[in-house]
Amino acid sequence: MWERRYRMRSSSRTPAREPHAPGRDQAASSQAAALPRLAVWFYGLGAVVLGWLILEKVVTYLVAAGTATATAVGALFVAYIMYPLVRRLNVRLPLWAAITIPYALFAAIIVLSVWLFAPRLVSDVESLVADYPRFDAAQRHYLEHPTDAAVARIPLSLRLRLAQTPSRTVAYVQHNIFGLSAWAVATAKSAMSITILLIAIPVASIYMLAEAERMKRLFLGIIPERVRPKTVDILTDLNIAVGGYVRGQLIVAATVGILASTLLVGLNVPYGLLVGVWAGVADVLPYVGPLAGAIPAIALALHANGLANGVFVLIGFVIINQIEAHLLLPRIIAKTVHITPLTVIFALIIGGELFGLPGLLIAVPAVGAVRVIVEHLYPPEPLTNAEVRPALTQVARVDVDPNATHT
Repeated sequence: MWERRYRMRSSSRTPAREPHAPGRDQAASSQAAALPRLAVWFYGLGAVVLGWLILEKVVTYLVAAGTATATAVGALFVAYIMYPLVRRLNVRLPLWAAITIPYALFAAIIVLSVWLFAPRLVSDVESLVADYPRFDAAQRHYLEHPTDAAVARIPLSLRLRLAQTPSRTVAYVQHNIFGLSAWAVATAKSAMSITILLIAIPVASIYMLAEAERMKRLFLGIIPERVRPKTVDILTDLNIAVGGYVRGQLIVAATVGILASTLLVGLNVPYGLLVGVWAGVADVLPYVGPLAGAIPAIALALHANGLANGVFVLIGFVIINQIEAHLLLPRIIAKTVHITPLTVIFALIIGGELFGLPGLLIAVPAVGAVRVIVEHLYPPEPLTNAEVRPALTQVARVDVDPNATHT
């Protein structure tokens, strides 16, 4: 009886529960879900700002370092080029032999190339510097006072802009290539500094290759064990994306330079070897490079040899561009970076605006590296066409498979 009364009293003191409100529970759950999402965006924005500040300080320090920076960057560049061959030889040879053979081979190629082509290149440079004022004056006079009826139909404002293009191009090259920064000029002031770079860069790259696995083990040793496999995967894909792009772009540029030089020398275009080498160097820049290499070649052919020669040079560069676009790039580069042409265009614009010519050179591999990291940390979920309901498709829309993850 006492237990019964106690239960009645306790039950009477217990407050009545409020009726269930599903709307309130949904609002609370949505607020709880929104807070972590907001925190992720906040921390992400903070990480971007902090990373930018650190990058700015690092770039400032590297610029001030001068010779040390040039040595480190050049050595890393050379090591990236040599790495695939060294790794392949290391399958059957000890590491010292796998490093020695390709370096000796490339040193012989460089010496032979300098011995064969350096005198011709120096002669072309001297002739071009001496003839440039006369060439600039002639093309200005031709565009401002044209004798050709087709050229005369071009609006005067456009002809004046075309007449100023060579001088503006030379000014841009002098400012962005021959005067990249104060440390580059200071580095090249003395023969001693140049000699140090020529010796230090290959030696440092050899030590980078020799100690690559030791540095890798040291880095992975400080990574927590639970994220170590993911870190190894990211490093492997970064090497494929960045290293593959750098090596592939150099192979493509060298091929374009050889083909362009052969074309121009065969068509008796003035400074053919020099302009062909320039076409290969310019080809390092995606989309912009082929145009920058073809324009001076066509202009020189028209100025020196007439319309027919200029048309042949134009046709030759179109063929070279098609070989590059449909034969070289898909086989060498397209399988490494995996970024769209639209992304490449905006990467080049942003890189050029922020860092000038160096930004143009590093824009594409930098975006490729970011893509690798993002895809590993936040892998995209494959969606079927039925889920996406695409409005534009690569094939006819009636032929699109609704269960496929591509159009």
